Amino acid sequence: HSLPRLASLSPPASRRAAELLSAAPNEVLGGRVVRPLRELLERLFCRGGSLAALTERVAPVVGTLSLARDASALAAARGLPAVPAAEFRCAALSERLCAVPTQQLPNGTHQQTGPSGLQRDYAAWAQGEAGFTFCSQPWLFSVAAKGKLLQLEAALRMQHSQQVALRHSLFGPQPRLGIGAKRGALAWLPADVAAADAAAPFLVLRVRRASLVEDALESLAGNTPLSLLKPLRVVFVGEEGIDEGGLRKELFQLLIEALFTGGYGLFVWNEEVRCFWFSRDSLAQEGAADYLLVGLVVGLAIHNGIILDLKVPTLLFSQVLGEPSASLESLKQVDPELARGLAQLLEFDGDVEVTFMATFTVAATACGEPKTAELLPGGADRPVTNESREEYVRLVVEHILLTGVRPAFDAFRRGLLTLCDGPALSFLSPEELEELVCGTPHLDFAALQANTKYDGFRETDVTVKHFWEVVHAYSTDEKRALLAFATGCDRAPVGGLGKLKLILQKSGPDSMALPHSHTCFNLLAMPAYTSRGKMRDRLGIAIHNAKGFGLQ
Repeated sequence: HSLPRLASLSPPASRRAAELLSAAPNEVLGGRVVRPLRELLERLFCRGGSLAALTERVAPVVGTLSLARDASALAAARGLPAVPAAEFRCAALSERLCAVPTQQLPNGTHQQTGPSGLQRDYAAWAQGEAGFTFCSQPWLFSVAAKGKLLQLEAALRMQHSQQVALRHSLFGPQPRLGIGAKRGALAWLPADVAAADAAAPFLVLRVRRASLVEDALESLAGNTPLSLLKPLRVVFVGEEGIDEGGLRKELFQLLIEALFTGGYGLFVWNEEVRCFWFSRDSLAQEGAADYLLVGLVVGLAIHNGIILDLKVPTLLFSQVLGEPSASLESLKQVDPELARGLAQLLEFDGDVEVTFMATFTVAATACGEPKTAELLPGGADRPVTNESREEYVRLVVEHILLTGVRPAFDAFRRGLLTLCDGPALSFLSPEELEELVCGTPHLDFAALQANTKYDGFRETDVTVKHFWEVVHAYSTDEKRALLAFATGCDRAPVGGLGKLKLILQKSGPDSMALPHSHTCFNLLAMPAYTSRGKMRDRLGIAIHNAKGFGLQ
């Protein structure tokens, strides 16, 4: 009975209550306040009933939980342990809101009968309707639910884009991005095909494997911002595959691999943290159009719900969300060796100028040739002393993370936000955005096994048992290869492998035929192998030699 009163406190009283709560130890705030309130929410949503009725009942609970969240934030601001964000997320609420109402048709299929609760709640929130909305408290949502919101915004923008495409002939062409002229037109593409693609209600990317990067980036550069929002269809020229999702996943994986590791010089790799950061080479920094196109590729993947094997630090996603950071802790994500050296400089108990003989410059490159860059005007003539070392360290960190890569980062961010700059993006933390882009890092194959469906096989069949025995014995790299073979992506989706709907299909009796897959449908088909050795041999050959539509 006290929850409605707590949830309806005036702003000054609410702030005072949060300050009082913030004095509680972290384990007390989390264990005796946050967790019981979240579990109460879970029970309320598990009981059923109409969403409208539930909203009235849970609003006071959410308001009180919000008060506890404010208290946790105040404690964190004082340097004290905070309650983890995951403790505030309500899985049952997220699942209930994301559920789509359907009815079964006479042929056994299901048809959607109306919008999901999330769609209705988002519409009410976006239109500023009076009353409580869950979108006003996005910290309640799971990462998967926030991903659904991004997809909802994408669907609305796609719908608008398709309407614009249909009116194209009446109102004339829209302005292009205008950044691909230097690459040259797609002269190899027949004019009638190019015209048909431009008029289609889809964004059609036609690429040749031999020039995949050039074809894809030129095609993207020649589109309008609105046309990039249309549903994506990928065509590999000369191949028979029809894009039901698998070709999209393959194209993006190939593009990311080529752009980051293919010798373009746009990013540099740090082996210690195993991630990429923007190149500070002066030639790379002049290629703003290239970085904008890379950002478009990443944004297009987010927009279409495609997981990428993107090895970048969480810091990048913080900066994309408008949270720039230039601290030694941030530098550790990009260049930990340099961060350790700067920390030692700050702690050095001696004459810094005589010992280190450093000036206000940093090492840089120009067209691959070494040079030095001044951190401030006249920096080459200004020595680093005991008195100025803190300023020097600050400027070095800012140069590596911000100022030295600003043209590249700004162009990358502009490209990404061309497609993903809706209100729902503000609901995400950097870690959540990273999970949406890169998937869940942990590969829980036990969860995948529990969620796998069988077509022609039974869970107790000897072939199925051998399959899982072989797979569970795989190394991490082999497991990723299997995922890439069966689904087109070697990463777990948001929420983990338990959210992946894998289908294991029987393709015939025991034989020496290799397994094959339909990545569009996450379907892996194989003969009913009768021995574990044959399963290991045939599956291994398939997953390590498959590329495109066929074995290499």
